[in-house]
Amino acid sequence: MLVLLENFDLTVYIFYTLITSAVIYILVALAVKVFCITDPRLRAWLFMLPLLLPVTGYLFLCPLPGQGCSQGNLLWFQVEQLFCRLRGLLNPYWGLFFLIIFALGCLRVGIRLLNYHFLIRRCKLVAPGEAPELEQMVSKLATEAGLSCPRLFWSQGNPYPVCFTFGFREAKIAISRELLQNLTREEIKAVLAHEMGHLAGRDHFLGWLLVCRDLMAFNPFGYISYRSFLWEREQACDDYARELTQQPLVLAQCLVKLGRLMRQRGTVGFGQPGVAILGKQRGGLLTRRVERLVLPGSSETFWWQDILPVILTAGIILLQAAVC
Repeated sequence: MLVLLENFDLTVYIFYTLITSAVIYILVALAVKVFCITDPRLRAWLFMLPLLLPVTGYLFLCPLPGQGCSQGNLLWFQVEQLFCRLRGLLNPYWGLFFLIIFALGCLRVGIRLLNYHFLIRRCKLVAPGEAPELEQMVSKLATEAGLSCPRLFWSQGNPYPVCFTFGFREAKIAISRELLQNLTREEIKAVLAHEMGHLAGRDHFLGWLLVCRDLMAFNPFGYISYRSFLWEREQACDDYARELTQQPLVLAQCLVKLGRLMRQRGTVGFGQPGVAILGKQRGGLLTRRVERLVLPGSSETFWWQDILPVILTAGIILLQAAVC
């Protein structure tokens, strides 16, 4: 690690992650289009690759700059020569600019960790018998889904109607009293079924994707990939809730009601996890989610599509290794 830090070159890191994330995103988009992948669960895993592989590729596959500008192998030698020339030409002009952006990305990582710390402190464990109907509902849904029953927490000091999953070793569900006051029993069940989809997909483990995105704060493809990943995961959890409850119209009605309540409450603050059930909806994405529930299309998948993320990941890693 010390060797990596000593030889870390910001220009090489920026160009390497920018180029590789762009190439990987294009490959993923083409794979989704060419192979007609309609399952949002598979699409989410594919859109995770442009976030993960550039950073890990730089850390484990990219030759250290201390080795370069004079030696290399295969295609990487030519690429590294280009990086060296660009570093010499551009560093006087934008080196400080990129350094500031990279520092802001690292700062965002720290702020995100602090937000998560304060989030946990604001969550209070639901005492046994405090909300028996809610506990029974969660237990029944977990049993039907074949999952271990998660612990319930109150999301306190939160003016929004929220429900979200969190945790690392153990998945937990936090819910606000505001949500219970504004939704019917069937709508609450639909929201919890949606969160069961996040638990089944182990989405609480995927918070580190935010770290990869923040470490590529200068990279637009990182943000595009992360938004695509979130969108597909929310769709996958909608499908999971639809299969679990067999009441897609209730979930659609719930999304519309929560969207209206969020608009009434005003702008959601930075780091607010309460939009988990809605996602950070822009450009009519909430409307599209409701349409998918009301008018579901075909999401049939074939066996080879299930292993496509593994094949594509292996191919990209081999390509990175060959280039480097």
